[in-house]
Amino acid sequence: MMSIPPDLQRLPPQALDVLRFLAAREEGTASADAIMDGVGLSAIGLGKGLRRLVTVRYVVMTAPGIYALTVLGQEAAQALRPAEAAPAPGYARRLSVFAPCELAVGAPALLRAGFDPPDRGQPPFGEAVPVILRLRAPDCDISPAEQPVTIPPDAPGGPVRFRVTPLQEGTLRLRLEVLAADGDEMSGPAGGIYFDLGAAPFPTPACAEFQALGAMVALPPGGRADR
Repeated sequence: MMSIPPDLQRLPPQALDVLRFLAAREEGTASADAIMDGVGLSAIGLGKGLRRLVTVRYVVMTAPGIYALTVLGQEAAQALRPAEAAPAPGYARRLSVFAPCELAVGAPALLRAGFDPPDRGQPPFGEAVPVILRLRAPDCDISPAEQPVTIPPDAPGGPVRFRVTPLQEGTLRLRLEVLAADGDEMSGPAGGIYFDLGAAPFPTPACAEFQALGAMVALPPGGRADR
């Protein structure tokens, strides 16, 4: 799993995605629509991320619907970069998660996870890569805890489903790890993503709305995941 500076760990994953996206743009600005398209967030997810970034003064709205990094935001983005391992060029896939915006205590919810197809122009690796996705979260029942996925060289891998049932209300941190698979054995993590979901005491409208999250996972040449 990635390790990021403590100040940035308190930000929701949507905020970190927006921070990365704006930092990658030469001008450091973008419209709300461009951010949603570029990051793969829903309107609710974008709003959650932007609110936190504006609150901590990392982002300002320079015109209606247009957002830009502040000097503090540029420094935060710079601090974020060295904490994340760069994917191997040409051998990286985006791990995507489709999850409810909120959970309800005692109510099972489905999370879907899988790998996007390679980006256009990205050279495919030589053969399919078998991995295992493992989902963990405190105070939750998760079934199954692990799912095998085969990532084809030129097509999506998955999706697979996890059933998550919160046992208490509050903010839950979920960790989706990518484990390299070698036959029936698992080796160390190849990467993954962690994200926070709120658990309400009763079902809310947000439980019926979904958001897309994602992170890049490096896969080395030769069709085998990192050890």
